[in-house]
Amino acid sequence: MNREWMRELLESFKALCEAYQDENRRTSDYTDTLRAINDQMAFQMPTVREILKRLDRALAQEVKEP
Repeated sequence: MNREWMRELLESFKALCEAYQDENRRTSDYTDTLRAINDQMAFQMPTVREILKRLDRALAQEVKEP
């Protein structure tokens, strides 16, 4: 298990979540920026869930797309 890679991926996903939340606060419309962030999150989501399943199964179930 490559823990450094997993940590980097989780940190990247967290940054995407924060960017999505910040952009969503700025506008009430679904912008191209939000769409791009959402696409990146959707791409990472399966891997993030698999990592989280190994750390905490309940937490993995709570992670959903925006």
